[in-house]
Amino acid sequence: MDAQTLETTQRYSYSYSTHISFGTAVPRHYLRLHCLPAETPWQRVVNAQLTLDPEGSLISTHDSQGNDLQWGEVIPPHATLCIHASGIVEHTAPYQETAEPRHYYRAFTPLTMPSATMLRDAAGQGSGVSPCAPFIRATELMHCVYQHLAYAPGTTTCLTTAAMAWEQACGVCQDMAHALLALCRAEGMYARYVVGMIEGEGQTHAWVEVSDGQQWRAFDPTHDLLPTTGYIKLAHGRDAADCAPLRGRYFGCTTEQQSVMVSVSLLTPQ
Repeated sequence: MDAQTLETTQRYSYSYSTHISFGTAVPRHYLRLHCLPAETPWQRVVNAQLTLDPEGSLISTHDSQGNDLQWGEVIPPHATLCIHASGIVEHTAPYQETAEPRHYYRAFTPLTMPSATMLRDAAGQGSGVSPCAPFIRATELMHCVYQHLAYAPGTTTCLTTAAMAWEQACGVCQDMAHALLALCRAEGMYARYVVGMIEGEGQTHAWVEVSDGQQWRAFDPTHDLLPTTGYIKLAHGRDAADCAPLRGRYFGCTTEQQSVMVSVSLLTPQ
């Protein structure tokens, strides 16, 4: 039996914290949060907590992609804000989901539009196997992204497109995920962006899920591997703009500094 099909169950504890400091106190801060783990066939949420400091109100709902979404607000003036999520998830390998893909996961977005150079480079990678075997071809394209883009924090921003990152041949996990999305969609595949957390990372992480029309499988171009357990999924979307862990708006004009800390640990069976 293939190792990928062996069923393995493991539990992980996680902690996600974002700390925001303002130059002057701001009132009426509205938040849109994707920072709690998703419930999937392979990921079970054992427990989860989400808090705001200073205290505010939170409402749970779903977004247009089907992700869990929390709307929050902090009304009193505040010079700092901390969003903290923690809990335990249980993972059962293999990492895969069965859900019908939506047509827009084959469409380019401004962040995932490929350049002619990207398409030319990808055409020379691997066997160029037919789209009837998308998982094989997605693996080849993942290798292509990993080989072309060097991991270099601070070289890109949230507005950097896949084509821009490809031109400079470096970026971070978001750029590598966008590049893989661009190449997969260029060959007619259903592909979506995933934001989450992985063991040993100090920040959130991004990877890609590809569908063959019946099931979704995961591809991590940053590490050039197929995720199994240890990847805590928060949300998915067409690109990073759809599923950022934190989006906010407040009244007033001031400076802002933000830091993020993520911790994921494997729990030893009792």
